[in-house]
Amino acid sequence: MKTPIECRALTQWSNNAPVINNVSCSSETQMTFVYRRALLMVPGEEHDLAVESQQHSIDDSDFSAESSAILYNMALTHHLMGLATNRSDVLERALKFYEISNNIRQNKDDKDLDILDLAIANNVGQAQHEFCNYGTARECFDLLTRRLQLFNTYGMICLLAQCDCEGFVLNAMLEQPTMAAAA
Repeated sequence: MKTPIECRALTQWSNNAPVINNVSCSSETQMTFVYRRALLMVPGEEHDLAVESQQHSIDDSDFSAESSAILYNMALTHHLMGLATNRSDVLERALKFYEISNNIRQNKDDKDLDILDLAIANNVGQAQHEFCNYGTARECFDLLTRRLQLFNTYGMICLLAQCDCEGFVLNAMLEQPTMAAAA
């Protein structure tokens, strides 16, 4: 497994997407964190180590990384729209885009560890939690925990903004809600 430091870059992470209609992606009404950074395509020049270590490799003959990034961005857009409008059909579409993006990444022989792994696991878990699919959400958050541990092991945890890292950790610790028995 290569770390992103060994790769040349053509994509980078954006700032957080703006909050829509005053709906925060981590608020008192929403108990889980959504990773709101989109992937931006940039020219393929060599960058300094600090910038390059935050970016993804793209093979000149393979467009799977670009396809995965575009599908992730589509998923994120639908995810945020679904939360802002409280429309489950839009959130379901986001889950499909996340799944396709992840499948493209998994079918690649090159298994780079990067922030997109964290983002997909986190956001799918958050959406599943919204649908009250707590078992599936837990599986996603367990995967997120394992990925965070690898990030820490490889010294890559510093690549995450503190607020994003805290959001990931809070989701990873999220427990399934308990229901009180009827009286």
